[in-house]
Amino acid sequence: MKVATRPSACQWCGHEWETRVPEDPVCPKCKMTNSLIMWLKEHPEEEKYISNKTKAMKKK
Repeated sequence: MKVATRPSACQWCGHEWETRVPEDPVCPKCKMTNSLIMWLKEHPEEEKYISNKTKAMKKK
């Protein structure tokens, strides 16, 4: 049985890849999920706890 996939783009670093449909996609480049990104938008003060590597990628 073929697994349904859809194109996905990371809202954090812009990386694009194919992801399985029912899952919350995890970006293979920066390891962020859409739900984590949405949560960070609601709690910007928590962003300092995300790794500096991820922050550097966001600034590009």
